[in-house]
Amino acid sequence: MVSVTYEYHPHFYHLCINVNTNSIMHTMFGDKSFSPISSLKPYFSKPIRGIKLCDHSDHLGCVSICDWTLPSAPICNFKAHQDGSSVRALVWNSMTLIMGSACGIVHVGDTLMFELLRTLASPISHDCGGAGPENKSVSQILIWLERELLLVSVGDRVWHRKLGLC
Repeated sequence: MVSVTYEYHPHFYHLCINVNTNSIMHTMFGDKSFSPISSLKPYFSKPIRGIKLCDHSDHLGCVSICDWTLPSAPICNFKAHQDGSSVRALVWNSMTLIMGSACGIVHVGDTLMFELLRTLASPISHDCGGAGPENKSVSQILIWLERELLLVSVGDRVWHRKLGLC
């Protein structure tokens, strides 16, 4: 199973490749009324909340959640970043949904109610709309559950925070 997104496209695709027959089955997900996808995070290994989920986010700061076993519109959609900045990284465990923005800000939300629990400022001080060569967006988020530790890559820096939420 492979997940594919295209630049400037509001849909994503799951491809099932059969190497024995050289056939490819594809399933389209998403909604054409949404903005282009900026981040995609499938959870193929185990169901979350009883559903095999796939999170994707768009360039307008929204996060959508799909059941990847059913080709349909998202089962849930919400605004992740109130400033409208693009979502660049997503991590979800059974209790928290963590979203990193193009501005370097990280939002931690509750997975049951999809409510904001905490906002973590970027370690790089900047104006999100400002010019400059430095990449200031969140590129990756990792959670170390045993230590309740959050690791975030912003631009050329990596910072950590004690979550206390996982």
